[in-house]
This record gives sequence, structure tokens and C-alpha cells, in this order.
Amino acid sequence: MTTSNRTTLLQPWKRITRTDWLTLAGVLAVHLLLVMVVVLPQLSPRVAGTEIALRVTTLDPMEPFRGAYVQLGYPDLPHPEQERNVRAEPGTAYIPLTQDGPVWVGGPIQRTVPDGLFLKCHDDGWRLACGIESWFDSQDGAQALERELLTETVIATVRVDRWGNAALVSVR
Repeated sequence: MTTSNRTTLLQPWKRITRTDWLTLAGVLAVHLLLVMVVVLPQLSPRVAGTEIALRVTTLDPMEPFRGAYVQLGYPDLPHPEQERNVRAEPGTAYIPLTQDGPVWVGGPIQRTVPDGLFLKCHDDGWRLACGIESWFDSQDGAQALERELLTETVIATVRVDRWGNAALVSVR
């Protein structure tokens, strides 16, 4: 092996061109953009959302084989079966929110973005998913919450951003 070959093998960084750096920067920028698109809907309400209180009921009891979470229902939000005549094909649905004393209540389901504070939900044809349906806790905490939901009124603290994305912050 000659000296020039040895130098090339020992110093590969000298072969990296400006085009290589620009390509790397482009790939990293695309990855960062993809991460932001995935994370932003959950991060945005937690950072810049309006904090609201919603009444909670239990929808599906915790089972040990599925993990320590409780499936929640919201009695003050519209139920899809109550509004069958308004609902169209599956897609995005909006629930306008208004304050009623210490808690917030949902208005009728809409297909266009309403004014004011609202929840943006996915309508799959038989239920609405707004991103606040499950509460994860320790095994003991989930069981205690379930018992509490059966005997008294429980309030969920939810943060909602200006685009209707929601994040469940606490349940007590």
C-alpha cells in the first residue's frame, strides 16, 4: 500500500464534499419535520392550550390483561347515537365547547370548524375519538379511579389548543 492510499484510508473526512453535507442537512430536516408533524398535535395543547374541566364517567372498566388504564366517557359531550341525522360519512368532526359553571359542555357535532373553543375528533362512523378517552395510571391508581367513578362526580382536566387538539392532563 502506498502512502497516498494509506492517507486516503486514514482520513476519509477529507473526501466529504459540500454536496454531501447539503444532502445530510436535507435528510435531517425532513426527519425533524416528520417528527414535528407526529408530535405537534399532542404537544401543542400541553404547551399552549386552554385548560378546561370536563365531567367524566367510566366507559369501560380496567382489565388486568390490557394494562392499567381506564376508558373514559364524557356525559356533557354529544354521543354519536344521539345525532345520527347530523352525522355523515366518517371523517373529522368538531364539538364546540361552552362553559357551564366550573365545567365545560359540548354542543352539537359539526362538520366545519366552529368559532371559539372546540374539540377536533375523528368520527369512525360509530364513535368519536378526541384523544382524551383513555387515562393511564398505576394498577392501584386505575382501580381506585374506577371505584371513584362509580360513586361520585369526577372531573378531568383537559388542555385544548386553538386547532381543537386535546390532551388529557389529569383526572380527579
